[in-house]
Amino acid sequence: MSGFFENRSFSKHGKVAETEQIRKYEQSVHTRKSRGHSPDVTVTNEAMINFTTADNQKISVNKKLPKDILEKYQKHDQVDIEYLSTAPETTRWIGEKRDVRGSFYFWLVMAVITYFSMLMGSKKRD
Repeated sequence: MSGFFENRSFSKHGKVAETEQIRKYEQSVHTRKSRGHSPDVTVTNEAMINFTTADNQKISVNKKLPKDILEKYQKHDQVDIEYLSTAPETTRWIGEKRDVRGSFYFWLVMAVITYFSMLMGSKKRD
């Protein structure tokens, strides 16, 4: 789903639910060597997130845990998640938005290609 349409779906059909506390999470460390520079290290945390929807569906999704969300779980604070009422397995953290620039550039390129295709097609008929 493109960023624009995903953001629109969440604004129309998004619901919020409190997640259950996580029991464990997995941490992955990826190191990429740079030429002559210090290595680039990326740490990713993931966990199975469980929540109950407004209509009492039990949902489990595997999610990446941003640092602030992981800290909330570690403090046993309440952690909310946003889900689509039309597809509850589609989730995102509260305040998370998809970047729409990629979608914008894709549609802009497609519009330019379509325009020039139509322009060339009309010249061939003349």
